[in-house]
Amino acid sequence: MKYLVSGLLSVFCILILSINSVSAQSGELESKAPATQDKPVIRDKQYDFTAVEAGLKLIEELKRDKTPSEQQWDELFSLQAYQLIFAISGLTPKALKSRFNHAFKPSMNGEFEGLPSGERFEAQHLRNAVEELSWLPKYQQWLVENRAAGNATELAKTQLPEFDANRFPVSFTFGLFGQNAHAASMGVVLDPYIAYLSDQQAPYELAAHELHHFFYDSLYPEPLLNRDDPFERALYHIQKEGIANLMDKHHFLEAESPFDAEIKSAFRLEMQSVPANIIKLNNLMLAALDSSEETDFMVFQQALPYWGHTVGWYMAQTIVKADLQSELTQTISQPRKLFAVYNQAVTKLNTKQPIFSERVLQHYEHLSKL
Repeated sequence: MKYLVSGLLSVFCILILSINSVSAQSGELESKAPATQDKPVIRDKQYDFTAVEAGLKLIEELKRDKTPSEQQWDELFSLQAYQLIFAISGLTPKALKSRFNHAFKPSMNGEFEGLPSGERFEAQHLRNAVEELSWLPKYQQWLVENRAAGNATELAKTQLPEFDANRFPVSFTFGLFGQNAHAASMGVVLDPYIAYLSDQQAPYELAAHELHHFFYDSLYPEPLLNRDDPFERALYHIQKEGIANLMDKHHFLEAESPFDAEIKSAFRLEMQSVPANIIKLNNLMLAALDSSEETDFMVFQQALPYWGHTVGWYMAQTIVKADLQSELTQTISQPRKLFAVYNQAVTKLNTKQPIFSERVLQHYEHLSKL
């Protein structure tokens, strides 16, 4: 399961967590969620904050420049939130321990600016999250009062074939880790501060994206695509993330989005490059079909920035715009038809968008019969 999402989720998580000092902005972001700071916190087993509370205690130790024992780290990382993070994503206990240390230990402040940009963003996010904690009880209250899990489930179901969601009980586990969220059939884990900020701007959408992954992997425990095949792995990233992005990425680039302008600008530029990347991907696939050598997925990945998020979202939006939503939904269970449905959408819209060659479509048709 770790293999399924370690690349596509963790890489995009880095994309969206460079946040401005949003603690100072949080008042501007609360118009879509009720104020509840004067009410007692409602506890609900559907929203598990155990790891957050434990993490805050350890952070207080770090702020005093103390070095937690290995036993303290082990106790924190044994909690369900961190077990999910390590099982689903590529994040390791060693890397997360380093992130906590750089974020909070005064003696390591000198190393902060020298961190790689993605890691620095994640550590800064942790700092922002705990700088002022009045948002936390407010968010816990909001989740319960607004049936966040139920509403996110209903949104996720709009981009999945019809099924009984009661077969797969939904719960959200929260832990401070500096990335937005990870999900697979084993569960959904979210960083509470990024989830809070996302729900201020666009309630339920981030959770719905993750629940789409949770339900997808639960509905199809036997993989529909062979990720050892580079053609199928490329399709896996494009299809799964592209459809899930329909639920939350349309708000990502908005002016009122709480995410950093530099990151939004980079993502916008990548979206503008999608047509060129589709042409590039098609040509790479044609070259692979002509070659007698075995192709590695990383060859195709050259045309898939952010592990397919941008190309997939572009293709999914095109299909929806062509009123082919039902055909798009069918590709959930029949993913090898996605490129053909996208070509059909471009033809129907009569645009100049790039399409995939007939030979590439025939190869996926061949794979579907194996």
